[in-house]
Amino acid sequence: MAGFSIIALMTFIIPVLLAFLALLIFLIIYGIVCYFLKSTFIYKVSKNKNYNYPITSWIPFYNNVNLGKIAGEEKYGWIIFVCDLLLIISMIISTYVTNIPTLIDKIITYVSTLSMLAVLVLSIIVSNKIIKKAYPTISKILCIINIITLGFFKSVILFIIRKNKNLI
Repeated sequence: MAGFSIIALMTFIIPVLLAFLALLIFLIIYGIVCYFLKSTFIYKVSKNKNYNYPITSWIPFYNNVNLGKIAGEEKYGWIIFVCDLLLIISMIISTYVTNIPTLIDKIITYVSTLSMLAVLVLSIIVSNKIIKKAYPTISKILCIINIITLGFFKSVILFIIRKNKNLI
């Protein structure tokens, strides 16, 4: 009788694990594609504006500084850069460091949550400023799409507008 319940449990768990694995693979591929699209946008616009070292648009996290320059808000780019680094560091600590006291674990959780929110809000603000330069008439609609999708289409939108003459 116990063997039957284990088989029944496994028939439920295996599809859930496979769905989770498929979602994880999709998110990894999507992240790589978004990184490529965003970096291509930053590189093309930085090169057109004759910024020093446009190749830095391919450096993860630091490319947000260049994105802030393009938007005219370099300080937002630096804040996004620092918050991204804080988020990665806090995730590494919470994943790989064991026996963390409860208070420090809570602080790490708060830091990573606030960093995530800051990156989300500031990246939407920065991308909206860039979109406003390229297409002022539809920038509000694209900003709403960015907000509703939590920034998932930001890289796609930026990649599409990379050749707009108003960005040069």
